[in-house]
Amino acid sequence: MNEQVIVVVESEEEKEYGQILKDIISDSNVFETALWTTKDYTDNEATLPSSQKFIFIGENEVSKRNFNTVEWKFEKLHMKYGWIGSRALLMVDNIFFTKEESEEFNQLRGITNINFTWSGDTRTKPVVLPWQQNRFSPINLLIKFMSKSKKLTDRERTELKQALLAQKKEQYHYLINYFVMKEVNPFLEGYENFQKSSSGES
Repeated sequence: MNEQVIVVVESEEEKEYGQILKDIISDSNVFETALWTTKDYTDNEATLPSSQKFIFIGENEVSKRNFNTVEWKFEKLHMKYGWIGSRALLMVDNIFFTKEESEEFNQLRGITNINFTWSGDTRTKPVVLPWQQNRFSPINLLIKFMSKSKKLTDRERTELKQALLAQKKEQYHYLINYFVMKEVNPFLEGYENFQKSSSGES
C-alpha cells in the first residue's frame, strides 16, 4: 500500500461516519484516502508498515488495542480525538446529554466558518452541519416523557431512539468536520516529528 494514503478504518456500528470522513478528506484534493473495515485492518495488521497512516472511527476491539494509552487532543461534549504516532482515533463515547450539555451542544448547530490549511493553502470553508434547528433533542424528549406518570408508548420509545441516533450523527458530523479542518495537518506533522524523535534525528 502507498504509505502516503490515509486509511480510514470503520466498525460496523460507525459505518456511515467512516465514509463521511473519507469523502471530506478526499475533497481536499491533497490527500489520497482509502476506506477499510476493522476486519480489513486485522487481516493485514501483521504486514502493515509503522509509517502507514490510519484514522479509526469509533471505539471497538481494534481501536482499543491500538489506543490504550492515547493522549486526547480534543474532548468536548463526549466527542474526542487523539493520536499515537501514525494512528488517530475519533470517537463519540456517550450520546446521553444532561440538560446543560444539550443546551451547549445546541450552540454548535448551524453553519460554522472554520479556517484551515491544506499543505500551506489557507482558506475559509463553510461547514454545513446537517441538522434541523427545530428538532427535539433527546434530553428534551426525556424531560417531556418523564413528566408523564405512565410508561412510554411504543411510539414515544421509537421517537426517543430516533432522537438519540440523530444526536449521535450530529456529534460525529461536528467531530469529523472539526478534526479535518483543524487537525489533519497537525496529525501528519506530529507523526513526522514522532518518527524523527524515534530515530534520534533533531
